[in-house]
Amino acid sequence: MSEKYDSRLSKFLQCIEVSRDSPNNRKFVAVKLTSLGSSSLLQRMTTFANDAHRIFTSCFDKDGKGYMTRDEFANICQDLSISSTDVIEAVKALDPQEMNTIDHIDMSMAAFGIISEPVEYYQLSHHF
Repeated sequence: MSEKYDSRLSKFLQCIEVSRDSPNNRKFVAVKLTSLGSSSLLQRMTTFANDAHRIFTSCFDKDGKGYMTRDEFANICQDLSISSTDVIEAVKALDPQEMNTIDHIDMSMAAFGIISEPVEYYQLSHHF
């Protein structure tokens, strides 16, 4: 069963790459997400994404911009007495492209160790 989903995920990522590399500016990919996993898994992922967004907006995004800057994140960490060394490492993980923005997706992905190749993630995310 896992091989079937791995194969489908591979096709999904190939579709995104083809769209990203398209020579024109009209980039569109339609993928049936239910083919990537069971409906219960997709429901849990949706619940997690909604919860992560709610927590981010209530705890970190104090001004409602949808993101926080590196300095805003560092100030929150300082208020929590987190060492500057740990803050520096966290910022590198959350904002590897040094774009000075951290949002709920960055935090969620880092929490689960999904940002193993941050360049790929950011290249893909900016096309949508």
